[in-house]
Amino acid sequence: MFHSTGSHLMWMLEEFQLWFEEQGGDSKFSNSLVMDHCITPKFGEVFTRVQMQTDMPVLLRTSLALVAGTNRYMLPPNIHEVWQLVLLDDNGDIIADARPRNYMHSAGPGWRLEGREIVFEPSLTRNHSATLIYSPGADLNLHYSTSGQIIDSTTVQLGDPVADGLGRIDFRPNAYAGMTLRVLGMSTSAPVEERIIQTYDYSTGRVTFADALVGATGSDKIYEIVMPGTVAFYESIVLAAAIKYGAMRGVSGKNYQLMVAEYQSAIKSASDQLANVNVRISTHQAKNTWDSEGYEGNVVLAYPLERESG
Repeated sequence: MFHSTGSHLMWMLEEFQLWFEEQGGDSKFSNSLVMDHCITPKFGEVFTRVQMQTDMPVLLRTSLALVAGTNRYMLPPNIHEVWQLVLLDDNGDIIADARPRNYMHSAGPGWRLEGREIVFEPSLTRNHSATLIYSPGADLNLHYSTSGQIIDSTTVQLGDPVADGLGRIDFRPNAYAGMTLRVLGMSTSAPVEERIIQTYDYSTGRVTFADALVGATGSDKIYEIVMPGTVAFYESIVLAAAIKYGAMRGVSGKNYQLMVAEYQSAIKSASDQLANVNVRISTHQAKNTWDSEGYEGNVVLAYPLERESG
């Protein structure tokens, strides 16, 4: 991103203000009000729209320790759509796809969602390690702070964005699970580091992640918590927020139309960038060639990624 701090959120605020420089937009609302009432709400709206327009949405996962006799488990608040619940062995490998049954099934649905909880019906009879794979929404408070603390290589103490940054802390249990923590070092000795948050303890204000940071421990660390995304994704959020704010301020028709046109272009780019995010090879023509599954010519496929001479 293009802000001097390396922050996505600060760049978004700066970009937002550029749209209203002539109208003096930044004199009416403080940065915190713009963040709380314009930018943050549009994160959820734009992210959900992009997710629904692509066959390759951003997918996250959360771990569940399932205990026999316990049928209710609290999930992170930002789940938009559950894709899969899988059971794992002791090595963390998938051994079963736990698909739900119909709600009207005589033996119960297996599992269902009820608000922020996943409910198992009938109750579990054995302990299981499981992973829930889901597409995220954006129902949370993103923020930027200059008072973070790196406790150790996999633990960060969150700062106070209201006092020294932008946005607000989310105090719901595990609210930041699956979000991106960005430690903004901006030097050769302390680079910008991005990590997917695994757990968030609202009572201590600490987040943990699997991949260790390379930067030094200590206090007064600059960081932010954001949604995973591209430049086009963040720009589309800015423009959606600008359209909302422009309507509040009575922006002229020409400028308003330009915002709408730029927003449509940015969100189209964001959707296009996700279209094949999990497909790292180009598409090929639909012909009966050796790489077609079930090809019966001179090449026999033992498995789609393997071949042998016939």
